[in-house]
Amino acid sequence: MSHTLLYFGIFCLAAAIAGGGLKALGFQMGPLSSTVRQILLGGMGIALMVSAEWAPIVAYLFPPRPVTVTQTLNLDPGAAVNIPLSLKRAGAVDVEIESESEQHDVFVTILSASQPQEPSSSRQMGQSVAFSRDLPAGPATIGVFNFAANPKLTLTLRITHSE
Repeated sequence: MSHTLLYFGIFCLAAAIAGGGLKALGFQMGPLSSTVRQILLGGMGIALMVSAEWAPIVAYLFPPRPVTVTQTLNLDPGAAVNIPLSLKRAGAVDVEIESESEQHDVFVTILSASQPQEPSSSRQMGQSVAFSRDLPAGPATIGVFNFAANPKLTLTLRITHSE
């Protein structure tokens, strides 16, 4: 769809410059009899080209700003904690664990409310290991589970995402 808008916008702009009587890119237009029509056609062509490329323009003008949330968790053996997130933009969600106690692995899940759970959405993690997953904008959840064989753990969870 965006390619069609882009090509039609280019066609309109070229037709406005040429004064009409143009056949190109699969479109055809008769001659334009007034300057006002040429200006309006050129403006419409520019508007179509900008709308076709709007997402990259917005991303360039307003680049995503990384947001880091740090949360300390005290997890008993066999305990699980879910941390809700509200993602304003689609993009990567990075999770990193720092342990204040002995090295023990935990099970981490990164889930979006709009996507089903996939095998790549969960993994066993140790200290200073990063886990990342691309999620769409909207509600999301980070789940952390302490294995029953582990002792009580105090973890610092660092979650980074784009805002």
